[in-house]
Amino acid sequence: MVDHEKFRKENFNLYNDYNKALRAWFVAFGVGLPVVYISSIEARDYLGSLVSHELVITFFVLAMCMQIIIAFMNKYVSWCAYRTEGNLVNNITTSKLILWAKSWENAIWLDFLIDVLSLTFFGVSIFILLFGDVNPVNVTSP
Repeated sequence: MVDHEKFRKENFNLYNDYNKALRAWFVAFGVGLPVVYISSIEARDYLGSLVSHELVITFFVLAMCMQIIIAFMNKYVSWCAYRTEGNLVNNITTSKLILWAKSWENAIWLDFLIDVLSLTFFGVSIFILLFGDVNPVNVTSP
């Protein structure tokens, strides 16, 4: 006989591991690439030469912020779910804010949407960095 609870827990642990890895990758990528452009004069000059350099910066900042916001929201929702599980604290379960946050506990679509948007913003930025139009006025000739 299949132990459904064990199977469910194993699947959740896999999801949790992948979620942590993806969030860490997004945040590291969102912080790491801008650091390269801040610390390297050549990279900074190249970024400044792109017609769409403001779009690249905006997309990186948006993707990073979205990952930070969803991590914060997941942390808060998990805390609310933990605190209200089995009515551990009876007076806290009546809080509308806590009940609202707990209602998001199974809203995987929000995580998926934020991840797809982040990946899209990062992808478009990388595409522009690799194949973007360079403004000839801003490029100095050797």
